Amino acid sequence: IDPRGGLCILRDAGSRPRVLGFLTLRTVNSGGLYEALGDTELADYVLVEADGAHGRPAKAHADYEPVVPPEANQTILVFGLSALGQPIRACVHRPAIFAARCGVSEDDLLTPELAATFINDETPHTRVLLNQADTAERLALGRGMAAMLRGPVCLGALQKEWITC
Repeated sequence: IDPRGGLCILRDAGSRPRVLGFLTLRTVNSGGLYEALGDTELADYVLVEADGAHGRPAKAHADYEPVVPPEANQTILVFGLSALGQPIRACVHRPAIFAARCGVSEDDLLTPELAATFINDETPHTRVLLNQADTAERLALGRGMAAMLRGPVCLGALQKEWITC
């Protein structure tokens, strides 16, 4: 996803997709995804960041989120494993929403069990990406957490360019 927010247009280039360009969410929201792209043959994949977490590894969605284009055929909930073991207040965007939904305090530590319970109740998503599995400890925590999640789960370290599903 483009660090500026929005969407990334990709063309399949064999083993690695090639980035063709970026559009802002303002452009997409004003006229629809296909209208913003113009030629639907332009890209093999279009990744849209439906909402951001303000730099935090976890997020609790407000009632009006995420904003997903109607053309979307997959939604991927991304969870940063670096959040585990931290106080909810420090690692979750909208910690009050998270704590209220889970019946805990914002000062409680975020455990894999608590995160998995929350993710299983979050909608809509068609799969989960447990990101930041870039240490042996986080990889082990991610594998344990993946076993608690419903639906397809991938583990990865996107900054190191690896992912496994």
